[in-house]
Amino acid sequence: MRRGRVLGATAALALALAMPAAADGGKRSVTIEIGTYDSREESAIWLSYAASLSLAAIASGALEQAPLGPFSPTFEQELAARRMMIKIWREQQGKDGKPFAYADALSRIEAAGFLPEYVWTVHWRSTWKQPPADLRIAEFYVWQRKELAGHEPRTGARVRITAAPESPASAASR
Repeated sequence: MRRGRVLGATAALALALAMPAAADGGKRSVTIEIGTYDSREESAIWLSYAASLSLAAIASGALEQAPLGPFSPTFEQELAARRMMIKIWREQQGKDGKPFAYADALSRIEAAGFLPEYVWTVHWRSTWKQPPADLRIAEFYVWQRKELAGHEPRTGARVRITAAPESPASAASR
């Protein structure tokens, strides 16, 4: 897929996700918060991360059930969102010539087969109670010490569950 198509599709998805959810009578929406970055490619991968989490919030029912505020994804949702980042980064890599150390590191982690271990140990959340049985944590730690010296974990976007703004039509009908 061409860069413009990926960026356009990602932006369209993000805009659609920011719309109020009909499942809760339009009372809640998903809001994406993303930082400011040096390149469109870096912005695109963080947008893809947040879009993946937004879809997860909607598909899982968290939009209707979770408290308002930051969305706390499951381990599987966080892993899927990081995988989406890697996919977008690989498609965009080198287009503008600007390096992005975090995305390059994630790509190396996935290529080594340790992305689930990385997500579990580095981006762990208190809501994740039991690690998946097939994680190779000890092997990952050995690899990590050798291959990720100086690595700084990042999360450049987040998703919030918010009260949907009142539509002008509903406000006028009062």
